[in-house]
Amino acid sequence: MATAHKLPSSPWRAIIESAMHANSVRQTTMSELYELATQQPEVVATTQPMYKPAEFGLPNNAMILVSYDGSVVGRTARARLLVRNFDKTESDSIQALLREAVYQFNKRPGLLLEGIVGLHQDFMVKAHLVSPVTDAKNMLDWGLNFCPFIKPWSDTYAKSRLIDEPHIIAFADPQWTHPDYPDGCVIIDEITNCIAILGLRYFGERKKGTLTLAWTMGVRQNMVACHGGIKKIGNKPPVAVFGLSGSGKSSITNSLDHDGLLKKSEKVTVIHDDAFLIDLEH
Repeated sequence: MATAHKLPSSPWRAIIESAMHANSVRQTTMSELYELATQQPEVVATTQPMYKPAEFGLPNNAMILVSYDGSVVGRTARARLLVRNFDKTESDSIQALLREAVYQFNKRPGLLLEGIVGLHQDFMVKAHLVSPVTDAKNMLDWGLNFCPFIKPWSDTYAKSRLIDEPHIIAFADPQWTHPDYPDGCVIIDEITNCIAILGLRYFGERKKGTLTLAWTMGVRQNMVACHGGIKKIGNKPPVAVFGLSGSGKSSITNSLDHDGLLKKSEKVTVIHDDAFLIDLEH
């Protein structure tokens, strides 16, 4: 499902796109992000090799990187602001806040990474992540969690089903602060597929923010958005494990023996452990 390049159809989209197209922002690659991430002071390079790093455009000797995020250990719903819920006064106020955030962000060097959300030809969405150079580790993780816009996936994307939707844009600045939003601020315009993630250093905000937009696009295409994992056990049909964040669905999905209850002949294949869509038409 290839998305389309379109002119902004909302002020939110126009403001966020202005961050992406500023002179201070340049396009980056996964290999550059890996090198930048290894230089971040809060990042630790482990001795554990990454799994097939070359498939993601990374060096063959790339190691798993771990970041230290301080007191922040998860996402916070308090920060999420859906623009469709704003009245005129709130909309004007938050738009002014967002314009100032973009202005301050563009005073620093920024990076743009292109990615793909969804690997089935009926649902492949182009996505952009814009962040400061100092946030390279989160950008790298975003590219690994979804898919960088490189071959062979970019070729598959070019052949995917076309829909009349703009690309996803995620703008993230973890260095942003505001006295009215001590827990950060996530501004979501799911109608025009854009999101601003301000003052939040935890990677999960970028992942779930991008998923929120992709899920909503899927719903508009007559799909069911699902928060859960999919696995196959032996030759049986795939099973889905649903649950809230932290409920243990990923542990169940990724379990290879179900605590010893499976036979050795029942091979487990994990299809996805976090999010998927059920297409009701195709």
